[in-house]
Amino acid sequence: MSVTQAIKIDARKEYRSHAKMDEIDETSLEQVAAAHDVLDLSWLDDTRSPADQFAAFRALEAGEKAELVAFATASTTQSCFARDRQRDSLMHAFEIEIMPDIRAHWTPNAALFNRFKKAWLLRILGEDLGLAQEAVTLASSSKKEIVAFCDKLFAEPFATLTDAQRAAVAAWCPPMMQTAGIAFDEAEPAAETPEPDSEVAQAA
Repeated sequence: MSVTQAIKIDARKEYRSHAKMDEIDETSLEQVAAAHDVLDLSWLDDTRSPADQFAAFRALEAGEKAELVAFATASTTQSCFARDRQRDSLMHAFEIEIMPDIRAHWTPNAALFNRFKKAWLLRILGEDLGLAQEAVTLASSSKKEIVAFCDKLFAEPFATLTDAQRAAVAAWCPPMMQTAGIAFDEAEPAAETPEPDSEVAQAA
């Protein structure tokens, strides 16, 4: 199709050679492992012929086969970061269908905040979360201290927050990871997408 991009299926184990391994959040890996552990793999037996294994697979209940297909699809679907209203509306709809609200499964933490520049962290606090006074107070602090503040804030929102601030903390995630409550027509045009070396792109 000339107006959109297909979903690439590529079965391989991904890795990030540039990452600080001790800072990688293993929550998603643990969730995938938990999903794998409940799959019915009794049919997958190398001591049996492929034909016998296939027959055993076909004998599974429909729900069990659906779980296997879902796991295999999730394991081999390549994510897409592009937000071009002319080319990627299908990908955006697919994204929303899979994970309507990423915050239901993931919480921003120090591993993420360490990737932001100090100015961007202060902007998130002051503009996105409505914590303007805290942003002013932390302006003279080190980035490490601001990261620790943000990490603690998201791990367990402070009792002193207003309802609006608490809601903002509960819903916030990097702009390019947002799907909840955002229609594709409301997404920013491609021309306004940050360049790869921008603060937003680096943080995402």
